[in-house]
Amino acid sequence: MVTPYESEFIEFKRGMPSAGALAKEIVAFANGAGGEIYLGVEKDGTVVGITVTPELLDRIQSICNTIEPPITPRLETRTMKGQEVLVIAVAEGDRKPYLVDGRCYVRAGSTTRPATRDEIFRLGYQYRLLRYDEQPAPGATYDDIDPTQVDRYLQRRVEVRGMAGPVPSDRRQLLRNLDALTKVGEELIPTRGGLLVFGREPQKFLPHSEIRLARFKGVEMGNFVDRADLRGTLPEMIDEAEKFVRRNIRLIGVREGFQRVDRLEYPLVAVREAITNAVAHRDYAIEDSTIRVAIFDDRIEVYSPGGLPPGVTVDNIEGNHVLRNRVIANLLYDMGYIEKWGSGVIAMKRAMRAWGLPDPKFEDFGTVRVTLYGPGKEAVEELVRLDARKLKEAGFPRW
Repeated sequence: MVTPYESEFIEFKRGMPSAGALAKEIVAFANGAGGEIYLGVEKDGTVVGITVTPELLDRIQSICNTIEPPITPRLETRTMKGQEVLVIAVAEGDRKPYLVDGRCYVRAGSTTRPATRDEIFRLGYQYRLLRYDEQPAPGATYDDIDPTQVDRYLQRRVEVRGMAGPVPSDRRQLLRNLDALTKVGEELIPTRGGLLVFGREPQKFLPHSEIRLARFKGVEMGNFVDRADLRGTLPEMIDEAEKFVRRNIRLIGVREGFQRVDRLEYPLVAVREAITNAVAHRDYAIEDSTIRVAIFDDRIEVYSPGGLPPGVTVDNIEGNHVLRNRVIANLLYDMGYIEKWGSGVIAMKRAMRAWGLPDPKFEDFGTVRVTLYGPGKEAVEELVRLDARKLKEAGFPRW
């Protein structure tokens, strides 16, 4: 194999460099167009070789795990001029900017240097990866992560997704791999997304993440029949929101052939999907507004702060896949709360049609509102009257 030259995409190292030095080179390539680091080659291209051992490979991967977010390079043993060298092949990152010890590095020709503030901004802007849920939660510490929530996540992803592969024994490393923890200086801090899924008291740091629900009398906001302000992790609030809706909608009897079948006036699949989509895709950077669920006699409305993501409209929302909260969506997917991204709207429509109800209505006025129309108060009361008459005719005097 012909020895290449050092360039924007090639870096030579005589031996195994220090952890910090190697991490900087890897970060710089990931922040650029990718590149390769040759261990066992002098700066002038002289091949001296290096002994490749399992310990060396493990050490390199451990160094990559210190990068934010972690990187998994391709490690290849190659023979050059009769000598064995190790090539660390780094692909262009899709989660830029990459940092080590809180600093960003880029390639400038054949050298690596710290990125300027403008370069860091452009990296984040270009890839839209300075997302709110990936940023450290101000004031939170690792102790604010609840181990029982982590255990619940691991159990759910095995049950729902069959993800039973090896799990790092160090929970900190697991959470870093999930982007639920990030390194700030020497400290590991929960990201906002990590805190919302695994936190002991998420609303202590992110009070606007609660869900507010209300059952109103009639068809307008005004008189409350029931209400709740939910707090906790996102999975806990989704489950509790479903319970609230279940107890505040009616059980009605419908005829299927010659049989009477009792069912709720709304398909819970559609209601749960609307709430879960709001939790997964709302704009959490809007800190003065919460998710709201309003139940009326004739409909259910779910309000999600922030408009639809760029490129998504109410006309093309079905099947569209644009992630606003990558950490949250990934974790909810692992736990079975959402399915393939973009399929939620399809599932809602299918469920509503199966119930004989209109398709959900989507509106975007800076806040996304999803309206699920029910059979209506009059239709429910008519069904009840018909069944009551038949029961009375059958000899049930209380009817």
